[in-house]
Amino acid sequence: IEKPEGGAVGYYLGQTFPTIGAFYDAILGRLQRLQPDEIHAVNQISSHKLGLKPIGTVPEACAAIEWIKDQGEGIAGSPQYGPNPGDIAHYYVFGGIYHERMLQQVSPGHWEYTGVALPFPVSGAIFNMAPNPPANSPESRPFDLLYTQMLDELQLAWDNGEEGGGGANLTKAQMLMLELQDQARTLMSTLIPGSDQTFGPSFSLVRA
Repeated sequence: IEKPEGGAVGYYLGQTFPTIGAFYDAILGRLQRLQPDEIHAVNQISSHKLGLKPIGTVPEACAAIEWIKDQGEGIAGSPQYGPNPGDIAHYYVFGGIYHERMLQQVSPGHWEYTGVALPFPVSGAIFNMAPNPPANSPESRPFDLLYTQMLDELQLAWDNGEEGGGGANLTKAQMLMLELQDQARTLMSTLIPGSDQTFGPSFSLVRA
């Protein structure tokens, strides 16, 4: 995930893009071939809180793709994507989990996984969730109802756009997404009857 475009990586099952960086470069290349009248900001939403602003031109779209790449991979070989010490690109944050240490700069331009310890949880501290949790069960219904409501709010945000109050729908969707965390933990700590495995999110669409 988020493998930097400059790293060595092998192809798997004939995939077209060996890295996420190459994938975004392909998107960037397509955007750069658009005509000015082929892109518009219809239905897009502004949100200072979420850092959102409409993208209505080709240069704005290209800048957004570059920002996405920077957040995932870092800037010009550096793991950082922003000015703050904590602005570490996603690839290297995931790397901290693998190395069980946070990344830190040990000298100018040189980084190592020698920072704060990130010990991997012992087996007893990990939810033994079933690989395919039962769907549409009474236990999963509270999660599924919230999940469905979140998707509905996202759809309304798109349908309503800026002028129709879509910003409020987007904010509601974000709040519901955060509520899903507690529901997911409850599921993953609930044993499936007759099993040593637990329930978990099946991401089913349900209606009240």
